[in-house]
Amino acid sequence: MNSLQTSLDSAVQPADVLDKEFADRQLTLVASADLPTVSGPLSVTTLGPADDPDGPALVVVAAAADAGMEVFDLAVQAATAANPDLVAATAMSIAGLDEIDTSSSGPVDIFALSKDGVVVGAVLRQVDRRQPTPTESPATAGFADAGPTQPRTGGAAPLGDLSMLRDVALDVTVELGRQSLTLSQMLNLTVGSVVELDRPAGAPVDIRVNGVLFGKGEVVVVDDEYAVRIIELFSPEMP
Repeated sequence: MNSLQTSLDSAVQPADVLDKEFADRQLTLVASADLPTVSGPLSVTTLGPADDPDGPALVVVAAAADAGMEVFDLAVQAATAANPDLVAATAMSIAGLDEIDTSSSGPVDIFALSKDGVVVGAVLRQVDRRQPTPTESPATAGFADAGPTQPRTGGAAPLGDLSMLRDVALDVTVELGRQSLTLSQMLNLTVGSVVELDRPAGAPVDIRVNGVLFGKGEVVVVDDEYAVRIIELFSPEMP
């Protein structure tokens, strides 16, 4: 069985598996015939095969921005937990659910996403595509390709068009090291206390973008200010 088929099998596993992962995070999915009505803007991401992140999207997760990023993050976590062979693309903002491009999709399961009884978004899951139409192949049927696509006239760009994200601000942090302390140890800390970190002096530091490990670097001084020289970058497939 090839990797794409494995991803498909994971994406279309029984709905109760999907329901459980969302319920474990205090979120509710309700099957719907149409896209629910949710006021924008919304955060949205597509999930596709882990070994082909630019390939076809099998699941779409969207949540209203006013519901909080925590709701969106939990929804993405639930979708990836229910579909372990899928990975999420970079999240982006859309004005409404009608901007999700399903113009070339086959059958899609639509779920209204609720938090505390209030509909805050939607989850779209590609129905089993193992029986594509004569004009479609297993690699092209279903959602529009998550990779770059041509903008739609008179509307927002499809999810694959990342040009609108170029000016989005990202939080870049540099992590020198970590240490776990008990509450009693924390209470004993005073000015001048030394906390040992989990890596030796001179070891590369972690560079994180929005909390995700992006690469490694070494600390340098530029014009009397600390800086980081990048020595290694990680691809999205790397842990």
